[in-house]
Amino acid sequence: MRHHTLVSVGLALCLLAGGLSGAAGADTPSIATEATERQPSNVAAQQGGETTTTQGEQVNASALNVSALDAVELAQNRTGEKAVVVTLGSQDGTPVYNLSLLAENLSVSTVTVDATDPRVTAVERNVTVVSQQFLGGAAFDYAELRTVGDAIRLAANETNGSVVNAGIKRGELVYGVALRSPDGTRTQALVAATDGALLGLRTASATNATTTTGGA
Repeated sequence: MRHHTLVSVGLALCLLAGGLSGAAGADTPSIATEATERQPSNVAAQQGGETTTTQGEQVNASALNVSALDAVELAQNRTGEKAVVVTLGSQDGTPVYNLSLLAENLSVSTVTVDATDPRVTAVERNVTVVSQQFLGGAAFDYAELRTVGDAIRLAANETNGSVVNAGIKRGELVYGVALRSPDGTRTQALVAATDGALLGLRTASATNATTTTGGA
């Protein structure tokens, strides 16, 4: 299976739109992706209900056999790098997770993981190199960087939802995690990318009642 859908190179670490400061009842944060077959085509993934749309195809997040955390672990085992972005999308009608992984030299690799069968279907190494400004500035320390998997684990402890996208915010050492529950509840979590502290949690029920809490 060819690698038709990748996390956007240009936006791989750009990442979270919205967050806890969004209006009450707003949908989960979205992370841009691109459909690419060696050339970008400006297709974005958007989250709504329990579905994610990439290339016009819907993905039922409740019907997946592989979790976002599973995909993170598979991608990290394959590359030896730290996953910083994971998004749910579709490739040729098959649900997939698209991941961006960061190496110590700040090069970015992209990995596609089948969301119906726990296997890596494509790897692109050294797709681009990011500057420290994308990662919080000169104070950025790769050794201190937690992975997006760590953020997912923490957020999952606060809700029963499935992760539809998660990633590090451009210019900030903060992960945003967007989750969906079977009953339609939407949860957004912000997690510090260095010490793993929960910075905030925003939950909107199917009736749009929203509660926001801060971390410890």
